[in-house]
Amino acid sequence: MGSNINIGLVYSDSSNIEDRIKKILDLMKERNSQIEFVKYCEDADGDNWTELDNPLVNDTILGEISMSFYGQIQLCFDLFQYARLSAEIKIDKHEDYWGILLSLDEEKLLPNYSMQTLEKATNSIIDFIEEIYPILKFDYAICDHEAEIELSPHEFKPENYSLSFLPDLSKASLSIRKSNWHINGLTER
Repeated sequence: MGSNINIGLVYSDSSNIEDRIKKILDLMKERNSQIEFVKYCEDADGDNWTELDNPLVNDTILGEISMSFYGQIQLCFDLFQYARLSAEIKIDKHEDYWGILLSLDEEKLLPNYSMQTLEKATNSIIDFIEEIYPILKFDYAICDHEAEIELSPHEFKPENYSLSFLPDLSKASLSIRKSNWHINGLTER
């Protein structure tokens, strides 16, 4: 993959990493996913990796991924009008928080940079995050060009991202904030 449009789901509670990974993979399965590759690392320096091609992801592998320092799952899935979208799921752990980073292939998501294409992709991502929120209940979510999970829920700055999603617990819904640039990181909104 070249450049990516990344979606990050961030959590302060690390007690149920395995459950959330399983839930996102179940959601992907509903979207015709095919897991192509899994790798996870058992040491903080990133020296000892286990790599599996076309694996059957079962509870044992989910446990290994969730307990590892780093975990990656390469897959294809359907996202609304986008068929066989290449993606990578990364588990990103920090001392006080952790997250799931879903990297989408920018070339497939944005075959051109017309306003129509950008709006269509943005709306698809918003719909996707609104759909998964009731199942994956995150502290906040982001979407932007090459975005990374860098801030805890207490440090979160929505203005740093093209799209930000914050749970509104009083309304049991998501507050969505669009910045003044699109998800490609270049085009002004």
